[in-house]
Amino acid sequence: MHGDLFMNFNIIGQYLNQKQAFSNPAFYAMIRVIYKHIEGNKLQSENWYEYLYPTGEPYKKEYHTYNQITSTEVNFQSYNMDWEPTCRFKFIWDGSFWVSSRVGECVVKGVRIESIAKFNDEVYISEDTGYDKQGNIVFGRVGMPFIFDRIP
Repeated sequence: MHGDLFMNFNIIGQYLNQKQAFSNPAFYAMIRVIYKHIEGNKLQSENWYEYLYPTGEPYKKEYHTYNQITSTEVNFQSYNMDWEPTCRFKFIWDGSFWVSSRVGECVVKGVRIESIAKFNDEVYISEDTGYDKQGNIVFGRVGMPFIFDRIP
């Protein structure tokens, strides 16, 4: 899709953590993640609480650009909705998943963000944890990733 290996493994699409939310609703809200192709190497992502989709507002919206370095390495830059850069990542293909690692520090609105993501054609796994200046967790949980299945 869109002429490069990164998109052949296809982050573009919709993902839902329904199985996870149903199996442990005290810890996991049901969330829908959507990655849309805008043009060229530009993407938009939206994260929705499922009970608000599609009539409400997503709780998180971002733009992204990607640049393939090799057949197994992709640089990925996130932006806020004003196209101001926020966080940079490198995705490496490990044979089963595209696995992200943060490049440099990621601070958004004064919150330091630790983010782990990996995906393939079937699954998108994400764990975001935000820390204040004192090192206290202000959102997310360490060691409790969200596991999303790709949906049609």
